[in-house]
Amino acid sequence: MAFSPTRSLFPVAALFVFGVAFFAQPANAGSVERSPQDANKQLNEEFDKSIYPILEINCIGCHSGSSPSAGLDLGALESTAQVAAEPKKYEKVIQMLRSQVMPPPDSGAPTLAEREKVVSWIQRALSQNCVLDGPGKVTIRRLNRNEYNNTVNDLLGIDMDLSKDFPSDDVGYGFDNIGDVLTLTPLHLEMYLKAARNAVDRAIYVAKPKLREANLEKVRIPDSARVTNEGGIFFFANGKFTTDFKNLDPGEYEITISAAETYAGFVHAQLELTLNGTRFQTFEISKTTLSNYKLPFTSKGGDLTVGIAFINDYYEPNNPDPAKRDRNLLVSAISIEGPQGGAVTLPDSHRKLLTAVPTTTLSHQAAARQVLESFVGKAYRRPATSDEINRLMSIYNMVRENKDSYEDAIKVCVQAVLVNPNFLFRVELDNRATAKARDLNGYELASRLSYFLWNSLPDQTLLDLAAKGELTKPSVLEAQVTRMLKDAKSARFTADFSTQWLQTRRLIDASPDSKLFPGFTPDLRNDMEQEIEEYFRDMLANNRPLSEFIDSKFTFLNARLARHYGIPGDFGTQFRRVDVSSHNRGGILGMAAILTVTSNPNRTSPVKRGKFIMEEILGSPPPPPPPNVGVLDEDTSAIAVKTMRERLEKHRSDPNCASCHQPLDAFGFSLENYNPVGQWRTQDGNFPVDNKGELPGNQTINGVNELKIYLLKRENDFTRSLTEKLLTYALGRGLTSTDSCMIEAIIPKVKKRGNHLSALITEIVLSDSFRKRTVTGTTQ
Repeated sequence: MAFSPTRSLFPVAALFVFGVAFFAQPANAGSVERSPQDANKQLNEEFDKSIYPILEINCIGCHSGSSPSAGLDLGALESTAQVAAEPKKYEKVIQMLRSQVMPPPDSGAPTLAEREKVVSWIQRALSQNCVLDGPGKVTIRRLNRNEYNNTVNDLLGIDMDLSKDFPSDDVGYGFDNIGDVLTLTPLHLEMYLKAARNAVDRAIYVAKPKLREANLEKVRIPDSARVTNEGGIFFFANGKFTTDFKNLDPGEYEITISAAETYAGFVHAQLELTLNGTRFQTFEISKTTLSNYKLPFTSKGGDLTVGIAFINDYYEPNNPDPAKRDRNLLVSAISIEGPQGGAVTLPDSHRKLLTAVPTTTLSHQAAARQVLESFVGKAYRRPATSDEINRLMSIYNMVRENKDSYEDAIKVCVQAVLVNPNFLFRVELDNRATAKARDLNGYELASRLSYFLWNSLPDQTLLDLAAKGELTKPSVLEAQVTRMLKDAKSARFTADFSTQWLQTRRLIDASPDSKLFPGFTPDLRNDMEQEIEEYFRDMLANNRPLSEFIDSKFTFLNARLARHYGIPGDFGTQFRRVDVSSHNRGGILGMAAILTVTSNPNRTSPVKRGKFIMEEILGSPPPPPPPNVGVLDEDTSAIAVKTMRERLEKHRSDPNCASCHQPLDAFGFSLENYNPVGQWRTQDGNFPVDNKGELPGNQTINGVNELKIYLLKRENDFTRSLTEKLLTYALGRGLTSTDSCMIEAIIPKVKKRGNHLSALITEIVLSDSFRKRTVTGTTQ
């Protein structure tokens, strides 16, 4: 292959930013094996014969000579090994070609087939010389808000929203579980302590004394009363005080009030009792010596505020009998007893955590050690070390020395575990610094798998398989993927991944103009998001082909969303599967959630919608816009006299913008029949809807149906894009060149399995990118 020093291979602009790698397997995979030298020789011959002519017509004019465009001069390229030596450069070239941003329209427009021919050649050149640089390192990272909430609830067996007040998680590579951006702040530490205390209080029952007495010396008394030497409260005029009893269990109780009166005015003193601010009973205190007044009541559980009021003061200073001049009230004690009846029913969470209790044959320390060894192994997602248990036992003993109960001491230890870095962070430690890469052990695999598919910690089945050394076997790993996807907890993955991949989490911030779209309500917003989740869940559960993300005959609707879409039928509040093939729906591109988040408040945005398709569907995001780019005139008069295409024309006419806007606008305009909240329309204000898209290479797309046909022709690109998103989410890191090799190997395997979502997830889990890691301290 004789390369001319003046030859520059590809049109690459300085706008290259979002590099995504695409490596392919050799085209002749499955045939008689050839040596790398023979394969490279054939690639070199192919370049001269088929690839260079395409580049010469479309690219060489700008990317050659002493000052090549964007500083990219490949004239000195002499072998395919040099292509493999600079994978980042060629990954960007592939991205620009696939996105159709380059070559720019004024320098030629290769057909889609020609673009794919060049891309295929680069991929095969990279594959032939692909020297794997390790499966990648995952930064030690804390649990994000969703993971923390799910993990604590699953671990303790409770159901609480513990992370609602946590700081929001930063996003990297489109997801909020990326280790590099999951920072830890002092506020996090404060919130972790509070959440741990609240969670453990809910999970573990601590027996409360049957009889509780109020400390009257500590209550705030009114000016009309004083504290006696004996600790009682003496009312010399009308007044009220309150005292609290904390954390009662539900049940039947009895309150006892010890009181006496100073009689005067021919009427006995009256004491009004309130419970939690509600008047409950009025007692006539008829004795001048202390007597007990009892009353049963029912508590729903929680805190109880008892109010005591003297309500009928009498004072007659002129009464000739000094003993009858002044009526007063003395309250010397208040107590409650209960709950009445048999033993308290322990919550399931309590029985789940306290797997051992002290008995005549099992000391409290031995029982505590059993409980902590079991709990810590689950919380840390690996067996606890003896040092870890000994440190916790020291805490346990300190609490018991303070005369607190067995349950109280266990609660303190559990709280300590919940704020330990081994719980709050997902950790994969490297012990073999000499190796460049290593296999994950069973516990690390269990953790990766459970946080991928459940957003939570491994269950006992995964931990048992890890302990036996079975989970590292591909067949066992595959069986666990199948089991876990059938588990109800996989709904967390469905909601978490789909709403981030399709960007519908941003729906909460969408604010369509209420005058233009009065039907857009919070309830409709929730329905839009649920449609996405229901559809994704159905794709996963019923093994539907990946192509049905792009086009299908169905979606999921309830009455409110069906009415929004203008689809007649018998609908209720629950979502059900509906054939919408005759209503311009089917597939994710006709879903209101996506169409709304890619619109402006008062109009559609072909640019945002086009970017969504390029980025999330085709995996070839456009470069960022140049600085100081203009904005469209949003004045109502401008909207009234110009079509959307006319208003966008100033961007398309600018040479700095045209190369990106041609594919962006083409994809975006094809969705113009959907208004800013996803309703079908044929009129845009004063103008008929213009849904024509013009792609490079004289390709025309008219409307959403032709867009779907076009995208289905690029199904491989969609599969690759979805694989990249899923792998990024599964690993919690950005992808490497090695991951790109893995992706190209995964795609044909998924097709062989039926090209459905569960097959894709399985192949990701079985890949080296998921099952291995680059050892810390080695370079990539």
